[in-house]
Amino acid sequence: MMYIGRLSALLAIVAAPFSSAFTARGNGLLSTPNLNLLSSTTAATSNLHISSIIHNKQQQSSLHLMSPHEIMDADSISTATSFILSRGSRGSMENAVPPSEGVTLTILTAGFAAIVWFLANEYKFLKEKSNVMDGALNKKERDFTWIDLIDYRLDYFFSTNEWAKVILLFGLSYVLVVFGAGLLVIGDSDDYDTISEAAWTSWTYVVDPGAQADAPSELIPRAVSLFVTLGGLLVFALLIGIVGESIGEKIEDLKTGKSRVFESDHTLMLNWNDKSIAVIQQIALANESEGGRVMVVLSQLEKEEMEERLESAINAKENPLDLMGTEVVFRQGNPILENDLKKVSANTARAVIALTPPDFDSDEADANMLRQVLALKALDEDFGSDGERHVVVELQDVDNKELIKMVAPDFAEIIVNHDMIGRLMLQCARTPELAYVLDSMMGFEGSEFYFDTWPELYGKTFKEITVRFDEAIPVGF
Repeated sequence: MMYIGRLSALLAIVAAPFSSAFTARGNGLLSTPNLNLLSSTTAATSNLHISSIIHNKQQQSSLHLMSPHEIMDADSISTATSFILSRGSRGSMENAVPPSEGVTLTILTAGFAAIVWFLANEYKFLKEKSNVMDGALNKKERDFTWIDLIDYRLDYFFSTNEWAKVILLFGLSYVLVVFGAGLLVIGDSDDYDTISEAAWTSWTYVVDPGAQADAPSELIPRAVSLFVTLGGLLVFALLIGIVGESIGEKIEDLKTGKSRVFESDHTLMLNWNDKSIAVIQQIALANESEGGRVMVVLSQLEKEEMEERLESAINAKENPLDLMGTEVVFRQGNPILENDLKKVSANTARAVIALTPPDFDSDEADANMLRQVLALKALDEDFGSDGERHVVVELQDVDNKELIKMVAPDFAEIIVNHDMIGRLMLQCARTPELAYVLDSMMGFEGSEFYFDTWPELYGKTFKEITVRFDEAIPVGF
């Protein structure tokens, strides 16, 4: 019994350092809690045998004195007892996992599971796609590879998901952090006792290339710092590219006029043709008395092209365009689409001028204007407009005028440009002085026509009315 107790104590002494080594270095044969439990169990078993040996020694001490060898054995057993007890206490302390370790392990596990799930689904999709393509080829020689399928899937992912680049950036960073932390934990260095510390060190290698200068002198930590730092440079380059491209796309959107116009009580001109500059000039003259207003132009032409045409008219040497405080805002879009009309706040405009689109024949242009009127009318019905907005529509064929009135009665003022110009030219040819009168009446230069109601003039004669206005000439019938 005494020899069995000594053998148990010796095994406990030999097993305790190995248990501690496995617990401290985290080798992947058994988990740390199992090793600590094994160490504690071994210590408890050895203590039981030691107690029996000491009890036997006490019984023998009543019969004879202990020999020096037995005294040495007793001292060794006492030393082993204290050593095993200290190792057992350390094992129980190591079993207590800090809260930060649990959070770190949860994040790493969740991220790893998400990546595995995503890759498994993509592999399943590519496998099904490959089988479908093989079936469609009717057992002919395959003319594509898995690389081609992966390229096709990546192209689809990046073209359909606006967050694809950001997901790639975070995914690559996560893989680098997890890979570096795992190598630091299972390496031979004693500087990383916890996963949280290793993960944070790996993250510093990713975001700060200079952090590798503080890496431990062992081979594995330095190799990990070098590899993760190189990956971090790739992540940083990808980040710079994504940020630069996003800013470039935003600037391009601003140039092309894709943002919404937040205005009210403004003048809206739809389409752009050879009459647009003259219309802008007349609107600017009309707004001069009010200190200038906002005019919005919506056309399928590029925003930069319309701005260049306006700038050329302003800088012209002969009859330059003077906006007189009016601000002109251009937006590119289709005037027939309701979303584009909402983008220029057509429902809150004071007046809408719809010009015929260029490069169309008369019937096609008038059909386009019919759709334009229907779009404006539908917009009024959606927003519950009170009908105070003034709409002027230009047509090219007088025969189509009745069609507009039939689908939208009392909705818009219709002007047939060719018919009106022909009549004015004929009348001015017969009466040349009429041209001067029309020139003064049709434009906002000089005197202008204003319509208003004055209740205090009811019952007065026209002669009495004329003396009521010092700087105006009453016109009536």
